[in-house]
Amino acid sequence: MDFLIVLLYYPLEHKADPSQIGLVRMSAFILQTLSAEKGFAVNLNRPFEGQGALPSSVRLSNFHGSYADFMIIVPPPYNYFNS
Repeated sequence: MDFLIVLLYYPLEHKADPSQIGLVRMSAFILQTLSAEKGFAVNLNRPFEGQGALPSSVRLSNFHGSYADFMIIVPPPYNYFNS
């Protein structure tokens, strides 16, 4: 499931960089493909641990949820509605 965090982090980090649009599109395509797998959906319900390994820009303070929760709660600097 750590791969999910990478798939979320890099596109959010580079979404405004035109030279990285391929990375953003590839990440979206992989997430779309994974979302069709039942095993992936089941694993999203596992508790999200290991925030200490995340860059400080995407770390959520006092977060105690699942991978699905983390995927939905986008840290404010990367929130698409604020861009």
